[in-house]
Amino acid sequence: MFLRRLQSLQWQNGRGSDRIGEREMSSFGESSRAIVVFHWDKEKTGRKDGHVIVTQCRDGAVKFGDPQTRNRAAANLLKEADLAKKIIVLRVDNLEFTDVVKRCCKNRGE
Repeated sequence: MFLRRLQSLQWQNGRGSDRIGEREMSSFGESSRAIVVFHWDKEKTGRKDGHVIVTQCRDGAVKFGDPQTRNRAAANLLKEADLAKKIIVLRVDNLEFTDVVKRCCKNRGE
């Protein structure tokens, strides 16, 4: 799995954050999938908690989705993220497992 903080990218007031997310996912390549974790911007939304969306590269395009609400236009939610806090992209596609994962898990047949 792959963790990356997007906070280091230059976002301002949430504008363009959906495009930055698309660029980030595009760099992973076709068929890549990830979970995006972020905190809501309290001033914009009135909420103190966070949210999780999913994303994947498919057919040359980056698709964002919100499995909680079934929203297929979930890239817009990143515009309401608190950019002062970290945004995490957890890559969950068919990458090789790291040694840490191999030590913690075993194959189903074992």
